[in-house]
Amino acid sequence: MLAELGLIAEVLSWVGFGVGIVFLGVWGALRLARLAWVETDAVVLDDGFTARWLTEEGELHERRLEAWELHDIADTEQVPVRYRRYSPDRMRLANMQHGTRTFGILAIVFLGVGVIAVAGSLILLFVPK
Repeated sequence: MLAELGLIAEVLSWVGFGVGIVFLGVWGALRLARLAWVETDAVVLDDGFTARWLTEEGELHERRLEAWELHDIADTEQVPVRYRRYSPDRMRLANMQHGTRTFGILAIVFLGVGVIAVAGSLILLFVPK
């Protein structure tokens, strides 16, 4: 019985650490990609379809909004947007953090399973047979 528990703990530790490290790598890559986006406020012009924003350098940029983007805008005077640091003409309205958060949580869960499985294996080593 103890041998089977030790085998299960061993498999869970390998799976937990292996998958957890992969998810941790994806989480880190997504975090690095998010650094290229800068948050600022935009104004929707009177035509209702054009948004304008200022970059950190004081440059004025504008982009025509799609019809589906207009549903997310509550206040046309102060719309939170994110633009690309190195190509400020690219702008988006929504903050895409859900995937980043999901991979972070999955990495913590799988690494936690790996740690618990290793602790269980160590405990099983000292249990008398």
